[in-house]
Amino acid sequence: MDINTCLTLNPPYVTIAYYSHLIPILISLFLGVFVLVKSKFSYLSKIFFFFNASFCLWLLGDVVTWTQGNYNLISFIWSMLDYINIIFYLLGAYFIVVLVKGDDVKVWHKLAFISLSLPAWWLTFSNQSISSFYQPVCEALNNNILTSYKLNVEVFVVIFIVAFSIIQFKRSVDQKRKQILIVSLALLLFFIVFSATEYISSQTGIYEINLFSLFILPVFLFMIIYSITNLSVFKTTLVGTQLIAFVMIILVGSQFFFLENTTNQVLTVITFILSLSFGVLLVMDAKREIALRESLEIANEQQTTLIHFISHQIKGFLAKSRNLFSLFLEGDYGPLPEYLRQPSQDGLDSGTKGVETVMEILNAANLKKGTVTYKSEKIDVRKILEPIINDQKKIAEAKGLKFETHITDSESFEMIGDSAYITHALKNLVDNSIKYTLKGGIDVNLVKKYGKILFSVKDTGVGIDPEDVPQLFTEGVRGKDSIKVNVDSTGYGLYIVKKIVEGHKGRVWFESEGVGKGTTFFIELPSA
Repeated sequence: MDINTCLTLNPPYVTIAYYSHLIPILISLFLGVFVLVKSKFSYLSKIFFFFNASFCLWLLGDVVTWTQGNYNLISFIWSMLDYINIIFYLLGAYFIVVLVKGDDVKVWHKLAFISLSLPAWWLTFSNQSISSFYQPVCEALNNNILTSYKLNVEVFVVIFIVAFSIIQFKRSVDQKRKQILIVSLALLLFFIVFSATEYISSQTGIYEINLFSLFILPVFLFMIIYSITNLSVFKTTLVGTQLIAFVMIILVGSQFFFLENTTNQVLTVITFILSLSFGVLLVMDAKREIALRESLEIANEQQTTLIHFISHQIKGFLAKSRNLFSLFLEGDYGPLPEYLRQPSQDGLDSGTKGVETVMEILNAANLKKGTVTYKSEKIDVRKILEPIINDQKKIAEAKGLKFETHITDSESFEMIGDSAYITHALKNLVDNSIKYTLKGGIDVNLVKKYGKILFSVKDTGVGIDPEDVPQLFTEGVRGKDSIKVNVDSTGYGLYIVKKIVEGHKGRVWFESEGVGKGTTFFIELPSA
């Protein structure tokens, strides 16, 4: 007897193992490479690719344990599976976080993710992941500590995804909500079924249960494909959608050429019909989505053109009125009677505010249209912020507000960008804090954190109503409580700030405990 060969293999389970593993491997790898190339190797697509790759590695290892007879090979691969399992769970959670946030997480968050895998890594590479091996049926007995730890990590990831998705769902707008809902449900559906069958098989010793859990995988893949093609998780075209559908159908259909068992042929027919139906629906839905998007783009283009025309006309009228009041005050038309001086000043201030309002709307339209070009030069954020602080401090103190600043002297705050636009973004947030704070104070901070420039302005003002959160950074939106304090708000200020910051590869966000509890706005910018 060959001591390296198992005594028995179960042919029916071997066939099912091939069927349940190989198709998902091919589809998952294709999806990972497809989105990586189509998204031009964006950070999110890289995470998605590594998530797919790690899961495919687990599938490949698992199918070997089911189909091969060399117990040395099986023992080696079996010892790695729990560790790989933990890795693709953590990558799945990482993918959700980056998708929802729209940006990478902080370094310490990454370290926290990595630390969760370290116990499994140590047990695996110190040859302690399996405690014994039963040669007749090529089955290993897992280390109970590692098995328990793996299940705990899986439960933690599921709970984390549920909690994180619910919180972010409440804070997001419609399109983002759909992404969060579909992708989160897809991951949760698969992770929960996968973890449940893993737990049951570990408790009963009937590992064949794991094979049937993988039949839920096509549902997960369909939901992910829908998210990729229809919800713009990654930017794909109609051709890309068609390609994904055709490849999926061809891969499933190819099973007919080597399956002989009647039961498996029936399973393949059912899967093929479902795949074909889904592919047709996917392409039709993508066509409708693209047609709707094109019609919206045309409508937005027409709206932007109209805004430009009207705004330029109004700006011209306001500028003439403002200049006329300015000439009155300067005495170009002769000495101005004292009783007309204050009305003339009011007219000048009103005209100036009107021009600024129109310019804000025009800037928002240009940023939305994508016609703004930023300069790329080395600028010092500290030098930009200091005159803003000097001017705004006088305004705050005139309102009876306390105005404090904290800037780290030893740090360099240089970055590559457009000085005028960065000035606008910083000034807007400080100005907003003063406008929406009736008592208390303003605290402006500039620090270096994790190699990035972090600006923040904290106030004791009106705070943010949870109902206003999803639309806070969208164009033309004004909070229901904020307009009571600042009736002249256009609703474009934060939208412009967001566009400027993102145009400089930064991010902007806020923290608020609710109405009347103040707000802190943050801007994070890449340093030079």
